[in-house]
Amino acid sequence: MDTIMVHFKGDEKFIQEKRARLKNYSDKELLDYYHSVTKNGLFGVRAQSLTVLAIHQECKERFGVTPVEYKNGLLKDRAIQDKEE
Repeated sequence: MDTIMVHFKGDEKFIQEKRARLKNYSDKELLDYYHSVTKNGLFGVRAQSLTVLAIHQECKERFGVTPVEYKNGLLKDRAIQDKEE
């Protein structure tokens, strides 16, 4: 499922605070957390979407790849998308 993201004041602070916590996670903990956050897909809850964006940024920095695509305000969970196809 795709989620349209419209950024509001305070979003970047939320993402940066979440990333600060994610940096303390092991690689396995980070990926397990991603799977727990997205196990039912992206369903439009703002905190979930911002958390997924933080995980996206952290995965991209750590691994060079991410299971999430974020482009032009559209957030896509590629792992879920692959299951649907």
